[in-house]
Order: sequence, then C-alpha cells, then structure tokens
Amino acid sequence: MPRVIARRSSARSSAGPPGRAAHTIRSGAQPGCGRAGRATPGTAKDRVSQNLIIDTNAAHVKAVPGRKTDVRDSAWLLELMQHGLIRASFIPPAPIRELTRHRANLIEERARAANRVQKVLENANIKLAAVVSDVLGVSGRLMLQALIAGETDPGALAALVEALTGRVRAHHRLLLRELLGHLDYLDGAIGRLSAELAARLRPFAADLALLCSIVGIKGRVAEVLLAAIGADMGAWPDARHLCS
Repeated sequence: MPRVIARRSSARSSAGPPGRAAHTIRSGAQPGCGRAGRATPGTAKDRVSQNLIIDTNAAHVKAVPGRKTDVRDSAWLLELMQHGLIRASFIPPAPIRELTRHRANLIEERARAANRVQKVLENANIKLAAVVSDVLGVSGRLMLQALIAGETDPGALAALVEALTGRVRAHHRLLLRELLGHLDYLDGAIGRLSAELAARLRPFAADLALLCSIVGIKGRVAEVLLAAIGADMGAWPDARHLCS
C-alpha cells in the first residue's frame, strides 16, 4: 500500500539530514483504504503544511497498467495529483464514527455471547428457552444463577421441572459463569459508549430528529447515519452521490 505521496515546493528548507536536500512539503495524497492508508501521528501528514493530505478513492486511481507495486502506485498518485486529477474522498468526523463502529462491534459480540449461552444450555440438555421468552431476562438470569451455584434439584423450581432436568456438569457451570460475566461487561461497555455518544451528539440534536423522521430510522440507526455521512450535506453533490 503506497503511503503519503508529497508534492514538494521549489524553496529549500533548512531541515533535513546532513548532505541531503530538504524541501517543504505543500501537499500530498494517499489511498483511503482503511487503516493501511492512513497517515498516523509523527508521519508525513504531520510534516505537511496546512495538513493538505488528500484521501483518494482507491477505485478511482487504481488504473496502473502492468504489475502493481508500491513504487508504481506512488508514482501514479503523484502524477495524478500534479495534474489536478485527484478528487478527495469524504472523511466523516473521526471520534463519532469510531465510537459508533466500536459500539456496533460490541453489540455483535454480545449477540454471539448470548448464542453461546444457549449452546451451553442445549449441550447440558437444559431447555430453558422453552419456558422463558428471554433466557437472559430477569427470570432467565435467576435460573442461570441457580444452575451456576450448583442447584440441580428441579423440585426447587417446581414449575420448571421439565425444562431444568438435564446434565449440568462442572464445566457447564464454568462456561455459563464466564459467559454471563462477559455479557455483563459488554452491557456496561455498550452503555458507556452510548452515554459518550449522546454527549458528543448533543449539538446535532436537530439533525438526529430530522433523521428519525424517516420511516424505519430511530435512535441508534440515526446516530450511525450521522456518523457516516456527517451533518453537512454540502459535502455531497446530490442524493444519488450520497447513496452511492
């Protein structure tokens, strides 16, 4: 992946290694392909005056004939930039976008952990889902805690005799204990991220309300949309360009 390609000015600068000509970097371009294409602190982006780094759409600048190498890609980017043929990609506000993406990852991880709880119960022949609508709800949690504590006598929960008659072994209890602890952690992390996002999105309350007026869009979906496209619609030429 080619890194930042800089266009140098004609004026020499005094900085630079001894014996090597140094130039003032005025602008640069890089492919916007995930983290591999981002300039990190301490790299060329920090040395470019005015931070004129252009993140390009890799699909628009990939037309390099022959075998692709980082050197050839870099030379191609430099040539396109010198002729003004590079169009900068839209980059949404990083903090909100990164927070919403991390929260989405945690929500997906929570769903996987909940499925693993159900799998452990089925492996132990415990059909808890047959008698409670939500295995991880209040009633389901109480029953799971009883199983983890070593309660195997269905008579203690007479209404659930059939569902709780199984083969709960020591490793099942360990797995359930770890999974429930992991779910508690994920619930807390999701709550903290949601609180932070609510604080950061407070200035965009009107934009969120406008997004929520669209049929099928509420709450978190509106936050994700705002994080992805930003609040300034002037960045998009038209609706078709935004949807693409």
